[in-house]
Amino acid sequence: MGREAYENEKKHILGILFSLVLALGLMPGVSLTAYAYEADYYESLKNTEVKFANNDWYLIFCDDSIVTLLSKNCVTTSKYAQNNGTNSYSDSIVKGVVDDWFNSKISDDLKTAVSGGEMFLLTAEEAKVIPQEVMTCSSSTASENDGWWLCSQGDTTYRAAGVFYNGTLHFSKGFEVYKSGGVRPALKLDLSKVVFNSTTKEFSLSPEHTHNFTYYASGGTITATCSETNCSLLNDKTTLTIAEPSLKIYGGDGSASAALNGLDDFNAATGQTIAVTDIMYVGRAGTTYGKSTTAPTNAGKYTAMITVEGKTANVDYEIDKIDHIASAPMATATYGQNHLTTRL
Repeated sequence: MGREAYENEKKHILGILFSLVLALGLMPGVSLTAYAYEADYYESLKNTEVKFANNDWYLIFCDDSIVTLLSKNCVTTSKYAQNNGTNSYSDSIVKGVVDDWFNSKISDDLKTAVSGGEMFLLTAEEAKVIPQEVMTCSSSTASENDGWWLCSQGDTTYRAAGVFYNGTLHFSKGFEVYKSGGVRPALKLDLSKVVFNSTTKEFSLSPEHTHNFTYYASGGTITATCSETNCSLLNDKTTLTIAEPSLKIYGGDGSASAALNGLDDFNAATGQTIAVTDIMYVGRAGTTYGKSTTAPTNAGKYTAMITVEGKTANVDYEIDKIDHIASAPMATATYGQNHLTTRL
């Protein structure tokens, strides 16, 4: 099967699986929960309504382990800037309003699931690719402009891009920054920190659990995976790999100790306290060297190994003899007029 045919077949199968997932989620009494490792599932939810932090949102973008949510309605109104202000979003009044709403309406525990730790307004470029029906929202009677703000600049320093309440974009010219407009914030949600209920359409924090690790070794690598269904390590396994010492020649440069690649991440994920001092060394192929945690430095053939929860990874290596032994200079003789001298 050609590469293109394979990819098409793969997409077809994934489409069927997603359809089945959605169909099951709609059946009475059936509730499905999607976890972080099922990121592709959220592609089927783009531009649909979801819930998070007691607010209604549209799921508008999916990017690997991150989804972007746009508030379904304007949460408040605000000027973009003062009468003599500019359309710089970073220094604007409306950014302060967005920040205040985030800090007051999103609980501290839910904030841990918000990528970047803040809310924001959409850019004009982002708004261009969102369907008009999603961009449409309820108008606010407190708004002087017939629309809501984007964070992009308008055609002059006192205009900022926006969207009319009927979903029509107004970014080429923009609204006057000193007039009141709707505030419709967005946020990025880290899928590794949340679960999604297909019945209620709600994101909530992933429940904490005690890791249930399984370890296995293959060659020089030990792999740990957690069997808990709501753990990202179910697919995103953590590995520890032993690498041969950099010392290659007796008496040469390099370290006689083997290395452990991925050590910090492995320990952080598993709670282990593995260290390079746990590496064992032993002679092989005729080299006599009893098992020891002290790295050998003499010429010979060796094996370095690391054991975690009864699983051992190892690497064979060799320290070569010195390339050559410098010979003492040979004596040469020269003859003078009256005597023989020896030159070394």
